[in-house]
Amino acid sequence: MQFLPDEDPITDLLTGQLQLPADFAATQRARVLFGDEIAHFITWSWQDRNFHHGALAVRGKEMKTRLHTDTGMFETAFPCRRLRCRGQLWYSVTSADDLLALHRGAPVRTAASPCSRCNHAAAPG
Repeated sequence: MQFLPDEDPITDLLTGQLQLPADFAATQRARVLFGDEIAHFITWSWQDRNFHHGALAVRGKEMKTRLHTDTGMFETAFPCRRLRCRGQLWYSVTSADDLLALHRGAPVRTAASPCSRCNHAAAPG
């Protein structure tokens, strides 16, 4: 019977050989773009083939956010404005000002993707 060698993750971390979790990398990217205070309130929930999904949540209010794993670009969801549609459009965000504009309902650029339900691609507002 062959035994696996003992793992020493602390040594691996201290020598730069530990592969850090995806949540850590996503949070570090958020810190660069939005600052420590905002990044602290982003909670990561799951990852698919292209995106790391999470939410910026403060006192019961939240904005859905995702990080494109290949490009390192952040996107934030905004509700579709079409009548009776409950889908969402995703907008590229590169700063705290972009997040604030979306939160206040005034995106400054076109959506990065069409609505998740009705395929509407126009910018809200």
